[in-house]
Amino acid sequence: MSPERWALVSTAFSAIAEADPASREQLLAQVDPELRPEVARLLADSDAADAAGLMDQPILLSGSLISDLDAPRMFHTGQLLRARFEILGLLGSGGMGEVYEATERHTGVRLAIKTVRYAYRHDEEVLRRFRTEPERAALVVHPNVCRVYEALEDKTPFFTMELLDGVPLEQHLVDSGPDATLEIALDICGGLDAVHRAGLVHRDLKTANVMLVSDPARRAVLTDFGIAREAPVAGGTQTSTGTGEFAGTLAYLAPELLEGRRATSASDIYALGVVLFRMVTGRYPFEASADLVSASMRIRRPAPSPRLYAPDIPRCWETAIAACLERDPGRRPPGALTVARLLADSGTVRLSLRRHQLAHTLTRRGALATAATVAGALAGAAGWRWWIRPPFEGRKVRILVEDFESFDPGGAFGRAIRNIVRLRLGGAPNVSVIGPDEVLKAGEELNLGTQSVRRATAKALALRLNAGARVRGTVRKVSGTYTIELRAVAPESDRELVRTEATTGDQASLIAVAERACGDLYARLTGAPA
Repeated sequence: MSPERWALVSTAFSAIAEADPASREQLLAQVDPELRPEVARLLADSDAADAAGLMDQPILLSGSLISDLDAPRMFHTGQLLRARFEILGLLGSGGMGEVYEATERHTGVRLAIKTVRYAYRHDEEVLRRFRTEPERAALVVHPNVCRVYEALEDKTPFFTMELLDGVPLEQHLVDSGPDATLEIALDICGGLDAVHRAGLVHRDLKTANVMLVSDPARRAVLTDFGIAREAPVAGGTQTSTGTGEFAGTLAYLAPELLEGRRATSASDIYALGVVLFRMVTGRYPFEASADLVSASMRIRRPAPSPRLYAPDIPRCWETAIAACLERDPGRRPPGALTVARLLADSGTVRLSLRRHQLAHTLTRRGALATAATVAGALAGAAGWRWWIRPPFEGRKVRILVEDFESFDPGGAFGRAIRNIVRLRLGGAPNVSVIGPDEVLKAGEELNLGTQSVRRATAKALALRLNAGARVRGTVRKVSGTYTIELRAVAPESDRELVRTEATTGDQASLIAVAERACGDLYARLTGAPA
């Protein structure tokens, strides 16, 4: 399944999976017929949703979700690169790269060689990003970070790096079960601290990118800087090695990244919290039958305590993990070494963290209070302008959600986003969303057949069902940017009551963007907080 098709299937599935079971069949009938069997399969077997999802797949670029084991390879066993490096065999493939074991013929030293995957050999953007990887990674010299040596080219770019004999932490956890080993956790913290001190943000910290090696003592080593970039500089401009798309692995992405904000060291700290949670429980903090549902939960809910699944873990581990998984980046530990000290049960650091969180909370409240004061003053000055008042302030409204328009053939994106809007507005106070059953019955009474619920059809239905407003929507895609536009119009005409729109550069964040647009539309309609 292509990434684009999966995005359509998973978005539709996410919306239907959260609906009342009694209405799922009705919602499923509105899904594009070409996608309906796959959505139905996910609904019938939620375990299949995880198996087919993005949970452990890097989402660097479109097309990199799944590595094809039968795909052509860039190098072959026995090949000699630059008359120096002999390829011994493939070690692994994923994201945009392939890693090979090789030997340096003049010294006999075994090492690893990384190059781009065959599918990206002519992709200029991938090649540009790949050439920047060794430049960044070479800045980090630390025993808990995989060492990068030199960048070279032989018809295609490649670079040499330390060959690590060991197993990924992910494989260790699968084989042996949860392992709350303090030494491993401290190694990971030490490596991440070295990355941050070099001015980098890793952006793809996960258990699959932590290698456990024995030489002779066991140590954990961070790998894969394929999407690392320079850390943002406060008050200055930032040149990113990426292009603004999502990067990382969905299960480890911090809430702010799902909302489209930039990656920072704080988002790496969140990923560290997911790694630690997985070490002690063997699971992710947020697990759902679809990855986009998990992402939506992450934005709206606090992370669960790992003690729910591992009641015997030390309190210091619970404290450290909870701090890393704070939804607000400003409340997370300021660095990986702080996390290490929390894991080591430092009471002084716990007290320092509480002060840090309290100071951040007070600063944020002060900023919000100032903003509220300014907004109140502006509202008071313009109070005589009656037309800016929300049309349904202080009273209930019954809403008909129309069929949305979207850029894709068949309109599957539009139907998926419309379902999300129905669910979110339907759960808001003082709003009653007219359900599909009522719409279907009214359409039969008016003899409307199977016409789309738009324009004249929507007007007729709105009047028949005594709607106070109609909500229409459009999903557009221009130059890789997705825009969701929502408009509430008068039931008997197309007179616009309120309008809002939200944008994102990545399909995976469409749920968060749709929910944000719903919240804004609700606030504009009712005057109540989103």
